[in-house]
Amino acid sequence: MKAFLDTSSLLKLYHNEIDSDIVRNSLSRGVDEIFLSDNAILEFRSAVWKKV
Repeated sequence: MKAFLDTSSLLKLYHNEIDSDIVRNSLSRGVDEIFLSDNAILEFRSAVWKKV
């Protein structure tokens, strides 16, 4: 199965937030590939920077 993650889902993998467990469990069920948009990568960096 393929998964397309937006920024909020991607951030939940790296920072324990509400519903982080749901994202992790969903991705552990036969996901072979994960796709991200170029914007998600940029937004993720910004979100991590704010949390640090």
